[in-house]
Amino acid sequence: MSFFKKNTKRIPTEVKLLTDIQNALADAPTTEEKPFLLEAEQSLKDKKYLPKILSDLQFFFNAPSDKICPIPKS
Repeated sequence: MSFFKKNTKRIPTEVKLLTDIQNALADAPTTEEKPFLLEAEQSLKDKKYLPKILSDLQFFFNAPSDKICPIPKS
């Protein structure tokens, strides 16, 4: 029965997300993306509430662009 058990250790979600954020920062993000990525990176390092960090990132990257940078109406 021991062959059914996986001997691999799972990498925590926080570590995976931090790695992804650091990779995104290394890929020269836009000036709009960089502050959000830096804030998320610092929040993860400070061990803040993970669902909140994910929610903030999801909002920023999935929000319509007019919410982030409103277009002036003439």
